[in-house]
Amino acid sequence: MEIYKKLVFWELQMDQADNQDMAEVLEMQKVEANSNFCRFIRRNYEGWLNDPKADKPMLSHQLMKRKVFPE
Repeated sequence: MEIYKKLVFWELQMDQADNQDMAEVLEMQKVEANSNFCRFIRRNYEGWLNDPKADKPMLSHQLMKRKVFPE
């Protein structure tokens, strides 16, 4: 999440600047971050689904039961 926040911050900064070289570097970093995130999800997703005691984020199929219905 921290990496994403930093990338968004710099993306907003690049929108204000007119530096194409830096924008290209930022775009490469975003592609690499997305690739790493996908690898992380692939490595962990099955365990999150199959191990009820696993330390895991809230998954989409849990959202209604845990967040919406209690409201």
